[in-house]
Amino acid sequence: MPNDRIAEPLPARPNLEHQRKRARALLKAARAEDREALQRFRAARPNAKDEPPKLSLQAAQFVIAREYGFASWTKLKAHIGAMQISPLGSLALIVAANRAFETEHAQPLYRDPFARLLAGDAGMALMARMRSALGSASGPFSTRDPDPYLSVRTRFFDDALQKVVRGAGIAQVVVLGAGMDMRAFRLEWPAGLAWFEIDREEVFSRKEPVLRRLARPRCARQAVCADLGGEWTSALAAAGFDSTRPAAFLIEGVLLYLNAATVAHVLRTLQGVAGRGSWIGLDLISAATAASPLMAAHLRRLAELGRPSSASRLRCAAMSGDAAVAALIRSNPIQLPRPATPCNVRRTCATVAAFR
Repeated sequence: MPNDRIAEPLPARPNLEHQRKRARALLKAARAEDREALQRFRAARPNAKDEPPKLSLQAAQFVIAREYGFASWTKLKAHIGAMQISPLGSLALIVAANRAFETEHAQPLYRDPFARLLAGDAGMALMARMRSALGSASGPFSTRDPDPYLSVRTRFFDDALQKVVRGAGIAQVVVLGAGMDMRAFRLEWPAGLAWFEIDREEVFSRKEPVLRRLARPRCARQAVCADLGGEWTSALAAAGFDSTRPAAFLIEGVLLYLNAATVAHVLRTLQGVAGRGSWIGLDLISAATAASPLMAAHLRRLAELGRPSSASRLRCAAMSGDAAVAALIRSNPIQLPRPATPCNVRRTCATVAAFR
């Protein structure tokens, strides 16, 4: 985030390449002994006294960053990168950042050695921005502590997925709204498991180049580019999914950020592709919880951040999700993991915070 020494505001839609060009132009002018350009170099390092400014591209980028009130070019880049990501894309990076914090904790609930690289500077900047804006509403945790709810949720679905794949002999897993999910890489899976991740191109364009440099999946993984709000079953089938066989479907941290119509569409669509004996894991927030005083401060701060989980949309998604899940279970029985009730999750989060 920028500091208090802002000389000029950052454009509403900043472009990193434009800032790079500005830095190169500034360096060229300074090397031509332009007085104004040289003064800008000196102003960026007021403690350098009478020393001649260092004229390099790195130094010019630092000047640009300082003029916008950032401590470094790296922080300016991260801020611009975060501003160019869609709300749902930014949520994927925030969750990856949280997994990095959990992995680096002295007593981690799980390990994800890939999370920090996947989150990148943009994800870390988004996480810091969210923590700063939420303030006390985020709980008594430092900026480096993982969020207990996100960490418990991740571990809960880690265990649930592994249990159903091994115990029920399910050989297909579909992760809807996969984001930066790394379970195909960081968990052990039986031979022959087919793994499908569905998300938008925006997500995979950031994720896949990093994965190619890091590791190989521990199952047969397929990335399926599709928008959950549209028609995604054809792309899933083309990737090799067999709707006549049971599958495990995971929808983690997705439904409460979608509008009511999309939630209903996603769960209705599952009725057509989930073979008998399938399993589904998802997290929802009840309408009562969404409207509770407990959530009020959190939702207000998230709205100030520009996050998509406004109170009205959250309530709508909660009611729609509850109704759609009930209909889904009635029409085509799908096994659900043992639910983690809000009370139990809250108690678990408190336990994690107290005993670490």
